[in-house]
Amino acid sequence: MILLKAIIHELIKEPAKKGIPEIRANVAFAPELLDVKDQAAITLVESIQSLYGTKGNASSQGTFEFDESYNFPGQFSKFINSEIDDSTFLALTKHSMNNLRNTASSKNFATGGYIVFAYYTQDQKSFVLTAMVKKKNGIKLDHLFKPESIQEVDLSKLHQAIKVNVASYLSAVECKKNDIPYSGSYLSFISPKSNTSSGYFISAFGCTDALPAEVSTRNALEAVVQFFEENESISKLKNEAHDLVIKHFEETLTRTEKTCSIDDLNQVVNSLIPISDENNLIDSFVEYANNEPFNIPDVFYTHSTVVRLAKKIKLQGHDGAWVLNFDKRMLGTTDNADIQYCKKGKGTIIIRNLSNKIKEELVSAISKRN
Repeated sequence: MILLKAIIHELIKEPAKKGIPEIRANVAFAPELLDVKDQAAITLVESIQSLYGTKGNASSQGTFEFDESYNFPGQFSKFINSEIDDSTFLALTKHSMNNLRNTASSKNFATGGYIVFAYYTQDQKSFVLTAMVKKKNGIKLDHLFKPESIQEVDLSKLHQAIKVNVASYLSAVECKKNDIPYSGSYLSFISPKSNTSSGYFISAFGCTDALPAEVSTRNALEAVVQFFEENESISKLKNEAHDLVIKHFEETLTRTEKTCSIDDLNQVVNSLIPISDENNLIDSFVEYANNEPFNIPDVFYTHSTVVRLAKKIKLQGHDGAWVLNFDKRMLGTTDNADIQYCKKGKGTIIIRNLSNKIKEELVSAISKRN
């Protein structure tokens, strides 16, 4: 990670008390940006970034709500399309703090904390990150809101945060200009959904859930299969994992809400991990799947059509002379696939790993035909 810009402000807000129905929020602004070469500042942002999308900090995926009642999306657009320097970054963070103050004031039981803003690059991609860190969570600041010491262990759970993928955001803007539908997401956010008083954070930034159920369901299934494929010690279990996830999806479709969580999928994955691999792989699926390229939300609706199509594929020859009906996961284009489609030449299909019973039936059929 390369830290480009960073600053810490404070949102001051106490929860409502008996006899005092409303306590308005206030803001304490830092006078200047942090030194991006300061190790304490780097450690703080790296700590937040490393926790983002891990178990206990799974994020939801979405986009900005471009509505007049939400002014942060417009502020962010102005920032990205301007010459990005200290003054434009500082202006963006101050606008953001004003939004937070206004929205938090309307929530009696909302509480404040340090608000960390960072603009950085990672894996050649640019991100803008905003996260709330409670004072008790191990961050010690001086009078200028500059970190003096960071206790990473105390940052084990992010309270609230949003992260914007700049390149994906610009792609979405370009699609909108050309009237092209954009079905992806460019931001993710962490917010305790069980606590309505905490909703002011994502509301202040104009975040909305926007990743379609179809995309989330397909990405979830792909993430599970690739997770097993990429870990050699469990790669042979990828088909079993595929089947268990499909079974879980089918179970969620019987529910009233028809939703699946990334923690549910994590439990499915954990159930297949051998004891010998638990130290390295147990609970590692959440971080793998909640981040790019899969971006599976914390909770999403299961898409029935994706589940149905993921199970079976039926091929029928001319005039119904032959029929192949098999699990879709068996199909591939490489020589390790049970059913391989060879694109080159005449486009043939190779079926491997036949059971002895099937072989005997084929031999018997051929002998009877002759």
